[in-house]
Amino acid sequence: MNDISSTELGLSAENAGVNQEKPSIPEGAIVGARRKLDGSMDFSRAMIAGPSIATQQEDPSIKNAAAPEDKSLIVDVDRERQLISQYPLKDRFTQRNMIRQAAKDWGISEEDTMDRLKLRAKQDLQEREKGPLYHYHRTTVEKALTIINNGALLSRDEMEKAGIDTSKLGWSISDQVMMTRDGYNQEGQATSPGVGIHNTDAYSGFGPVIFVFEPSVMDSPGYNAIDSRTPTSSKISLAEHEKTILLDETRFTPDQFSIEAGRLAEALQQKGLTGIKVGTAGEWIKAHYPNPEKDAAPVVI
Repeated sequence: MNDISSTELGLSAENAGVNQEKPSIPEGAIVGARRKLDGSMDFSRAMIAGPSIATQQEDPSIKNAAAPEDKSLIVDVDRERQLISQYPLKDRFTQRNMIRQAAKDWGISEEDTMDRLKLRAKQDLQEREKGPLYHYHRTTVEKALTIINNGALLSRDEMEKAGIDTSKLGWSISDQVMMTRDGYNQEGQATSPGVGIHNTDAYSGFGPVIFVFEPSVMDSPGYNAIDSRTPTSSKISLAEHEKTILLDETRFTPDQFSIEAGRLAEALQQKGLTGIKVGTAGEWIKAHYPNPEKDAAPVVI
């Protein structure tokens, strides 16, 4: 069948929709999601439209995004936040059922439903906290040296893809890279420190090395803040997201501290990560948590 032009139908350019004002993107819509060849959605470059962008023209960089008219991209904000608040409290069987039902209601896949909740949780966290969202991962010196050599913190799946032996990793509550983060009050004061600030030596089951990540870690692959106190990720590049590496000086004699700090610094230099410095946990705590005795109990990592 031949195409019929609007002129042949007797429509003017205005009636045919040419140069008409584009409809505004509704607040709460997901913008920038792309539909993949298999029909699923890619949310890696997506964002949730708010009042400040609702009437902006379409960004050329997302010209292939699914149209705002696609009902699967119109966010049910209350439902999403309800799911996010309940999800961390449920067992895995209940979690799967929650996601399965939401996916059915929204007419999208379960994977896309999880991506959508991750996006909402991330944006809500960024809007809620009134200070820099540094993230932290604590480990042993030997594991830290391995991480530096790999150039990234990797989930078990990412390790296996890279051919790294995971048989000696031991048990973990999550296969993802687990982190803690700083939390703030409305005045921008850190009221929930991500680094233990009291008797750190009591946490002997945790390593003395603390990787400190810039807030940009929230853009790392697989980032998930649905459980906002302990966010996770699947791959964190040190070159892209590492701010500094801290060594807990309370766990060493001065001589031991110098030796271990030197090992970490040498590993960073050999990997070409010369912009990442090794500091002490005490210095970080003093600089970022000025009133530790008034702060809430720390999150242990």
